[in-house]
Order: sequence, then C-alpha cells, then structure tokens
Amino acid sequence: MPTDTSFGEVRFFEDFLGTAVADIPNISVLADGAGTTECVAGAADGRLSLVSGGAGGGEIGSMTTLGLNWTAGGGWLKMEMRIAVDDITDYTVHVGFGNEIATGDDTAFTISGDVESSGTLADTIGFYRDGDATTAVWRCMAQNTSVITVQKELGVAHNPVAATFTTLGVYLSLDRKSAVWYIDGEEVHRVDANSSALIAAVDLVPGIWQLDEGTVTTIEVDYLYCAKGRNTA
Repeated sequence: MPTDTSFGEVRFFEDFLGTAVADIPNISVLADGAGTTECVAGAADGRLSLVSGGAGGGEIGSMTTLGLNWTAGGGWLKMEMRIAVDDITDYTVHVGFGNEIATGDDTAFTISGDVESSGTLADTIGFYRDGDATTAVWRCMAQNTSVITVQKELGVAHNPVAATFTTLGVYLSLDRKSAVWYIDGEEVHRVDANSSALIAAVDLVPGIWQLDEGTVTTIEVDYLYCAKGRNTA
C-alpha cells in the first residue's frame, strides 16, 4: 500500500456532471411524493437539484453514495458538501454521514422547540438544521445507536443565506472519540478525546437527508467529497 502519497486513502468525489441522475452511477437518490431529485442539465460545474413538493411531512429528496463503504472505526473519516438553499425558512436537513442509504423516508433527528431526538437513522454525524425549531440554526450533531452524543447550536452568523452556496464538512477520528465540524473551511466546533465513542462502529454512507416541512424548497448540491484512512484489515 502506498505510504508516501494520498493514494493510501480511500477517496470519492462527485461533481454531478450529467443531464440525468441515471448518468451518475455511484449515487443513490430518493424523491417522495411531489418532490424531485435530478441533475440540472447544462448547469455550470454540474449540479444536483433536490426539490420538495411543499405538502409537508414527506421526503424532499435525499442523496447518498451507493454503498455503505465508510466504516466508522475502520479509518478516520471526512466528508464535505457544497449546497445552496433557495428558501431557508421551512425544511429539515442533515448533511454528513448516516447509517442508511437514501432508499427510504429517513431522518437523522427530530426536534421539539430546541430539544433534539434521534430520528429513523441511528448513527449519524454532521450538520442538522430544522426550520421548525425555536432556534433555527445549524447544529453540529452526532449520535451513537440513537443516543445523541454531540449537540452544539451555532450562532446566527453561520446561518445559511438564501440561494448562496456554503460548504459543510465533518471529520471523525479513527477511535471515533474526536471530531471537527467546519463551514466554508472555518472550524466551527470540535470534540477532542471524548470519554466514549461519538458514533458506533458501523458502516456509514455520506450524503444529504431532507424532510419537507410544508414549503416548496429547492436545495442544489454542487459537489460531494469524502475520504477515509484505508482499512488495514
């Protein structure tokens, strides 16, 4: 195995260069109800468009890589995604790693007021935002077997701006006890040497999971990048 080049890493990059999702072989997408999930034909740099139906309570559209190839504890993990949201008021979104491919109506978390609970996904780490929260801001989140291990509300300075691209990224250490969250290259939260694992030692997939809260919303994904330390087993 190479030790002096980056080829010792496992890496994946998707720029959504195509005219249809069918052109992109290594991603899984879900569109539910009146929602759509499709490549933007002819978009500069390549774009994936996730559009809600606006009825509320249904999946807007989710996108992950095709396989659960990213094992927590099998090497350090890192992912980042560049997204833009046209209406920032009324949607739920998780960007990061999760333990389910985008094939069902999955959510990372739910929220009541400002109190988060685990959703249908049991092991996740990344960014979460819910337009129905009392404080609708980005939250740095992680959960281990449906038990929330990290919850950090970010200040309004990091709130998304309508129709403006922002890059969200997260890093998880090999021992699963340390993590870093960053926005547009700036570190916004970190956990160092937690007493227990932030996430279970399970197979994960990077992606974006969305839930329609009742307002038609378009989220464009510019790219998805992820990397990990190569498993030595």
